[in-house]
Amino acid sequence: MQVLQIIKVSIFFGIASLLAGCYYDNKTELYPQQTACDTANVSFATFVKPIIDKDCKTCHSGVSPVGIVPLNNHTEIAASAKSGKLYGSVSWANGFKAMPQGGNKWSSCDLLKLKSWINKGAPNN
Repeated sequence: MQVLQIIKVSIFFGIASLLAGCYYDNKTELYPQQTACDTANVSFATFVKPIIDKDCKTCHSGVSPVGIVPLNNHTEIAASAKSGKLYGSVSWANGFKAMPQGGNKWSSCDLLKLKSWINKGAPNN
């Protein structure tokens, strides 16, 4: 009689463990879709200038900007971009001082947008 009870309990736990292992993964919950980074329509007025103003202008504006790197207007920002200094700094590349100093690194999407604008010749658009 005890053997029969052990068999019943074993069968119960065996079936329960099999059923517990059966579930359906939701693909969208496991692998959420990341929104695409739109680099096609990056402009100076709508992306570059606002992010420079937010993250850089405190130190890199006025008559005596920090590090002698003025970022007051398109001409200055484009010059820094075309020289490679702007992208090198905000992407925290080796050989460049990580910017914004004491701040967070730009997101990968923001870096892609900046790179796209630079690759298009850093236009004043």
